[in-house]
Amino acid sequence: MRKGSDGGQRIDELQNVGRGGIMLPSKLRWLELGLKSGAPTGCHYATLEKREDYMGGIASAEHRVAGDEGKVYLWEKHPAAGPGRNVVLLVHGATYSGRTVFDVQVPGRAEWSCMDYLAGRGFDVWAIDIRSYGQSDRARDDFAVTAEPASRDVAAAVEYICGQRGLTALDLLGFSWGTRITSIYTATHPERVQRLTLIGGAPTAPWRQRPAPSAERRQTNTRDAFLTRTADEQRLMDPAALDAFMAGVFKYDPTSPTGVQRDPNFSEGVPPSALRCPLLFLDGAHDQALQNPNLIPFFGEIPVEDKRFVVVPGNGHWWALENPSLVCREIALFFGAAVGMAEAME
Repeated sequence: MRKGSDGGQRIDELQNVGRGGIMLPSKLRWLELGLKSGAPTGCHYATLEKREDYMGGIASAEHRVAGDEGKVYLWEKHPAAGPGRNVVLLVHGATYSGRTVFDVQVPGRAEWSCMDYLAGRGFDVWAIDIRSYGQSDRARDDFAVTAEPASRDVAAAVEYICGQRGLTALDLLGFSWGTRITSIYTATHPERVQRLTLIGGAPTAPWRQRPAPSAERRQTNTRDAFLTRTADEQRLMDPAALDAFMAGVFKYDPTSPTGVQRDPNFSEGVPPSALRCPLLFLDGAHDQALQNPNLIPFFGEIPVEDKRFVVVPGNGHWWALENPSLVCREIALFFGAAVGMAEAME
């Protein structure tokens, strides 16, 4: 790697990541890692193809599951004909709840929503609201809403979903802070996770100084606050998608807990040796998370052969507001591979 203009590490050059590989975000081409010509083992290029096939309607349902601090809310979508064979649980990040992030409803664009995209291809898709977020019950102390208790909410959700669908395991996806939550759960419940996707983050050691934690237990989520924190990505965002997302924020997430700012898991991380299922690391080319110098070594040390590192052009951290079809296609291909769906989507 070489130093960027800001003195930080840039993922423009790469020496070795074990059995996997990475597509360079700046050049958008394959880096040959001493292997044979073509894409390195474990890599997949996020194509620019956009699929329009839709599978005849989507059904939705709300569920409330008993957790150890009240009810945990689940939002489900699947084909109207009935739940498919692939069951996926989506876990949100540190500020906004599952339905807000994963089910952005943009007028006139049927498949903008990640949940609609996956449900339209036969998946049974569930999004969780961690305790104190969205429509789940409040925790006793919002400062204590960190990744470890959040992983217990995921455990409650997985047990419920597996019981409802007669499964022993399902596919799991974590976004941003959700990458830490899902990694903790996967490490402690490997028998319950078929495949794991991590988007916009990884459970690595810290790579930059964290701001001082808030003295308030909850923060108010305003449009101006979101625009300020995402200033570097606004050029990528679709205005209609931003409006739809903010409507969800005002409806489901006017405030959110600040416990994540005190989360010890940001210091400790999860060892790569603890992740032993097929894994997809996925991120937008413009996400600052890709500047993490610990990221590539972490990926290389994950002890599985079926692992993929995909960088998607035209997206940043907030892919759900930018060009979500590219991200969703990679998710569908990876999770669909478990039951041989990948060829049907080509």
